[in-house]
Amino acid sequence: MEHAAKYHNKAESIIDYLEVVDCGSIGGYDNANPIKRSGHYELYDRFLTVLAKHNNQDDLKNCCYFTPQTLGDYFKKVYDLRETFNK
Repeated sequence: MEHAAKYHNKAESIIDYLEVVDCGSIGGYDNANPIKRSGHYELYDRFLTVLAKHNNQDDLKNCCYFTPQTLGDYFKKVYDLRETFNK
């Protein structure tokens, strides 16, 4: 858990920075570009919102092994697993 928390905090810091540079606020409060809820992980939704605003989604398919869609699928599976184990 320590490593997960460490990297979650780093990711959140990067996304906070991107949001401030983009619109001046943190947390998906850009009225011109509202947060796009696509999964069960708010931090990832915030990332996708900034990413979609500035990139053509077709260009994202070639940027790395994971695409926004496959990462979203991953987070949904992790969420479902956590829900199963918490029961």
